[in-house]
Amino acid sequence: MAINKAKLKTLTRLCDKGFDTHKKILAIDMRAARDNGLDDDISGILDLQDAIRAHREIAYLCDGSDEKPGKEGV
Repeated sequence: MAINKAKLKTLTRLCDKGFDTHKKILAIDMRAARDNGLDDDISGILDLQDAIRAHREIAYLCDGSDEKPGKEGV
């Protein structure tokens, strides 16, 4: 599975603007995003913040998900 290029681009833009840690990314509000020229990335930033809170950064970047166990023997 490959890394989602749009999500990687958003992450690269954040790092270029100095948002290079979980704490800094989680602290971004919409005003900070606008002030840093990240208007086009707001949706991606919100998704990344949700992924960080859920400890699922790799799944976020790779569009991955864990398989849910099925009901066996039913």
